[in-house]
Amino acid sequence: MFTEDRILEDLKALDIVQIAIDLGRQVNRQNLIHCTFHNEKTPSLKLYPKDGRFKCFGCGKTGSTIDLYTSVGNGLSFSEAVREMKSRYLGIVDGQPRITQRIAKPVITKNEKPTVPSEQFSPIYSSLQAFCKQYQATDIKRQALTYLTGRAFSLETIRHFGLFVIPDVKATASFLTSTYSRTDLEASGLFSPKGFMFFQHPIVIPYYFNNQIVNLQARCIGNPSTNGWKYQYLRERTPSTMFNIDVLQNLAPGSKIYLTEGAFDTMAITQKGGVAVSINSVTLFKPEWVKLFRGLKVCFFLDSDGAGQEAVKKLAPLFLAERISASTKTLPTDCKDVNEWLIKWSGQVNGYPAYWDQDLNNNNKTNGTNTH
Repeated sequence: MFTEDRILEDLKALDIVQIAIDLGRQVNRQNLIHCTFHNEKTPSLKLYPKDGRFKCFGCGKTGSTIDLYTSVGNGLSFSEAVREMKSRYLGIVDGQPRITQRIAKPVITKNEKPTVPSEQFSPIYSSLQAFCKQYQATDIKRQALTYLTGRAFSLETIRHFGLFVIPDVKATASFLTSTYSRTDLEASGLFSPKGFMFFQHPIVIPYYFNNQIVNLQARCIGNPSTNGWKYQYLRERTPSTMFNIDVLQNLAPGSKIYLTEGAFDTMAITQKGGVAVSINSVTLFKPEWVKLFRGLKVCFFLDSDGAGQEAVKKLAPLFLAERISASTKTLPTDCKDVNEWLIKWSGQVNGYPAYWDQDLNNNNKTNGTNTH
């Protein structure tokens, strides 16, 4: 009996991750996608397969599988989305079953594997870095260097943060598999059962903690191909720390530190003489990290889009609760992020430097925060 209530229950019980994939959305390892309700640089819409729900941490939108389908359905109404989904996933047309098997199955909860500390894989990440740095020059390495310098990064900055390039995918994968067991490589996140993870993302950004590489983030050269991603992360390895976190070890009390959304933004600020740490994204930021900034003057320098500004509203109260001074710095017009700001202004004597040197007291203050 195909009652409307039963049909709606069945549709909401479908795998929301599969729904997103079917709609052409890229789902990352944390089940995050770019929000379908607002434009954003960093994915902030979280999918919850167990509940068949989603929530955007940028704009606050929530909903079910049907709401997700409606939001990317080119103007579909709720009833139109239900009609399409009945046919596509339940095989029901005009109230009658068209096929006997679902296309998208309900979620089956799997037992989660125990988490292995990232530090355990530091030797693997470091040997990968060493192999890639000593490898002979290739077209990919030259293209990557041209891309990075085109983003206004100096060679000194690139070396300072330990960036490296996968020079040859096959040679790199062969080196790793001949040096380490496949079990360890898959546990480290560098390999999936299908193969090497960074085969389309040759620029690798290492995350250090206590001078050890504990995570890797890879980027494609330029813009990604159709349906591709700019960044590739280690498989099933959520960043366990912030980018450039070790800089906190040498800061005197009262020092200024900028919080950015991305590694490149942190690199840009550092190149101009500032001190910065990347929070990765508001969804990946852990509340326990706030205490690391005690005694410092924190300044949020996030992307200019709506998600960036919403992130400040969500994070600022966490710092206030720990009595940490916090303020915001707003990007100049036509700059979507700090790295773009560096590209546009780094060559102009009276542009970037003059703006950069503004005192924190002149910045827009977050609600209830101060810079004293």
